[in-house]
Amino acid sequence: MDPNFTYLEEKKVIGIGCRTSNQLEASREGNIPKLWGEFYSRQVGNSIPNKKNGYILGVYTNYETDVNGTYTMMIGSEVYSEEGVPSSLIHTTLPASKYAVFPSEKGHVAEVVPKAWASVWEWFRQSNIKRAYKADFELYDERSIDPENAIVEIYVSIK
Repeated sequence: MDPNFTYLEEKKVIGIGCRTSNQLEASREGNIPKLWGEFYSRQVGNSIPNKKNGYILGVYTNYETDVNGTYTMMIGSEVYSEEGVPSSLIHTTLPASKYAVFPSEKGHVAEVVPKAWASVWEWFRQSNIKRAYKADFELYDERSIDPENAIVEIYVSIK
């Protein structure tokens, strides 16, 4: 699967997050499924002020090194400003960047997203294009409203 390429201006995001690594996520102790559970059980999306739209972003940022290091995973929404952030939430700014955009297959979100990430990693192993490790994100828009028949786009910052 070859990606599309785009340039995006910076994005401000408010949500919840945790530190993790791909090694931890490959184990039974992964934090990301728990974070998604918390996002929905606490109805975090309803407490995010200044939202630009109803989309959800799964953000990967503050990379320690590369695919092997720790990073911050954040689930939230893009906002117009970071003013009035409730104390129970965090915020970050994704820097302006060039992105390789990989759409997932259509299917159950818990299956298509990890499969899409595996394709992303394989594509970069074979490509001359290098990841920037600034900030990457999964876009959950109207195509992912039905979690059984979702399409999610993965945006990977590139050099």
